[in-house]
Amino acid sequence: MDVAHGDREVEFHDLLDEARLLVGDGEYGNKSCEHIATDIMAGLKQKYNAKQISVSVFEDNECGAIITTKQCSH
Repeated sequence: MDVAHGDREVEFHDLLDEARLLVGDGEYGNKSCEHIATDIMAGLKQKYNAKQISVSVFEDNECGAIITTKQCSH
């Protein structure tokens, strides 16, 4: 989530808890890291109405995916 100052709008632990709720208990079937990250991003954007989000999902802390929303030029 975009952090604009030291008193961030959403605590990082709350984001982690929310991400865990969005993806479940760790049984992802055939979903790739990219698909799981996309699911997390969609849920966080909906809940927090965030404009800038980056989501990282790694398998065994080695291989994975990082997706980031595009910044608008407005």
